[in-house]
Amino acid sequence: MQAIPDFNDIVEHFCFKGDFLDAVPYGTGHINATYAARFREPGGVIRRYILQRINTQIFKAPEQVMHNIERVTNFLRNKLDSESADASRRVITLIPATDEKYFYVNSDGEYWRAEVFIEGAKTYLAASTPEHYFHASKAYGEFQKDLADFPMHELYVTIPDFHNTGKRFQTFIQAVEQDVANRSGTVKSEIEFSLQRRGSDHSARNACQW
Repeated sequence: MQAIPDFNDIVEHFCFKGDFLDAVPYGTGHINATYAARFREPGGVIRRYILQRINTQIFKAPEQVMHNIERVTNFLRNKLDSESADASRRVITLIPATDEKYFYVNSDGEYWRAEVFIEGAKTYLAASTPEHYFHASKAYGEFQKDLADFPMHELYVTIPDFHNTGKRFQTFIQAVEQDVANRSGTVKSEIEFSLQRRGSDHSARNACQW
């Protein structure tokens, strides 16, 4: 079990307003460690922020990840501001560190980032109604549309082949054949379902190489 973070040290290295009160685990993410931190601002207003420890076992180049997030969010915010949209709710707002970067590395080599907490938002782990599917698809489509003129060459590839469905399918086939954990027998129907659609692999691979 990982030790409780030294939140007093972490928050001192970000440009928060007000006095730090506490931080508690937040959400259901299983990659990064996420916490909701509370601050009392002048006038007694309590405001929440997100503190997140980046999982460097997954994201092996965290500074490149933060570069990408900063570039994309700034680009989107500028576009939304020009359309008089509520950018503070539709785009992540990163909190700068005291050294003007958008991350802090503590003495243990852990990478931390901070964001404004979007109050009133609700996250669904799975779509349960047609409306959920509709709004998720609409949001994804708007995100892609708003980034259509983004200079992609300015971004780093932080996880090579992450969207390479062809390579992922081949990895799946190898895992089934090797069956290292001796579990393939418990999911025979699911494996057969995937293998029956093997012919779709080539077209999917071509569609995802962008």
